[in-house]
Amino acid sequence: MQTLKKHLSFNPLLAARWLIILEVIALLFSPPLTNFCEIALLILFLFFGELRKLLVLATKQPMVMASLLFYLLILIGTTYSIETWGGSFSAFWSWRKILLLPMAAALFDEQTWKQKLILNFIKIAAVCAFLSFASKILNFQLHNYAIGIIVRNHATQGVMFAVAAFSTATLLIMQPTLFTKVQKIIYLIFIFALVSNVIYVTPGRSGYLALIVSVLMFTFAYIRVSKKYFTPLIILLIIPLLLISSPTVRQRISQGASEAELYKSKAEATSMGIRMILWNNTLDLIRTRPILGYGTGGFQTAYTSIITSKPSWEQSITHDPHNQFLKITAELGLIGLVVFISFIFSCFWQKVEFSYRVLGIGVLLVWCGNSFFSSHFSTFSEGRFIFLWCGAMLTNLASKNPLSNISEKLT
Repeated sequence: MQTLKKHLSFNPLLAARWLIILEVIALLFSPPLTNFCEIALLILFLFFGELRKLLVLATKQPMVMASLLFYLLILIGTTYSIETWGGSFSAFWSWRKILLLPMAAALFDEQTWKQKLILNFIKIAAVCAFLSFASKILNFQLHNYAIGIIVRNHATQGVMFAVAAFSTATLLIMQPTLFTKVQKIIYLIFIFALVSNVIYVTPGRSGYLALIVSVLMFTFAYIRVSKKYFTPLIILLIIPLLLISSPTVRQRISQGASEAELYKSKAEATSMGIRMILWNNTLDLIRTRPILGYGTGGFQTAYTSIITSKPSWEQSITHDPHNQFLKITAELGLIGLVVFISFIFSCFWQKVEFSYRVLGIGVLLVWCGNSFFSSHFSTFSEGRFIFLWCGAMLTNLASKNPLSNISEKLT
């Protein structure tokens, strides 16, 4: 193996890093390409000892330890799940995305590579925003998506565009030397395109919430760094005004509020109405088995059993309560919820340079906010993204190694 590596001048660390970057981009568009990246990444970690050394070092960080503890609890949940063994294992297997966090944490301790990941993501998101505007203006579709949608669905698109805008603004303020004057203008245009697309084109309430949470985080960080209040407070005021100015936003928020208020009187599965039904029924399930829950993958079986006599429209969704915290509690009990929340708080304990701390925690808070209405940590695209992002942004291997940067030595 050493001879082959030397002959081919193959750098496994470099290859693994680019695979992570490629996966972050691929998960916006292609599940097959995403899966390919994960398989290739796993092969690299299995066959190259230097990568395994980095992985072992990464596991000493609080964030990584907490994520692996949660994954272990999911595995334990398969032993008592009310779901069939096959269904329970399938649910456990779908959570393998958690393992992306320690791998990203092992690979992205260097600031240069954190920047590469962020900037490549921003560029792709910005191109998608421009294509989205073109789709809307010229009235054409890409693939089988709705007009204006370039990423996998409108919810994913709105959230990713908001994250890209937040990341761009954070780097411009906190790492201004990273950009030339011309680049600063280009990236300001990116912010304008991404934010305006979320507000005026992408009809996803997830995107609106992501934008609000990220603006709040950016305002806090701006004040913390600059000790100035006027500019960040103006930004904080402008975003709600822009949201209110959008007919799409007003219509979506009004529709959601109406659906939530009238769900009992409307015998139809509206977006917010069905959520109200799901949440109420899920809380009933949790009250019955609060400590351990129904086991990994057991939610659908348990939920289906209590709605068999309900109207057919209330049975339109049985696999997911559209609330990550409720789903985890239903399947893994209050123990599982505590461990999951401990993972979230462990990310705050990571000792990393402030700009990356803002980027990591800010995006994590976006996911937490949206997870009251969706299962963002366990969905295909959003779930992979958050574990990759937190692993890359919040890792700091040097703090665990007295010999300074180990990955640099292994390159």
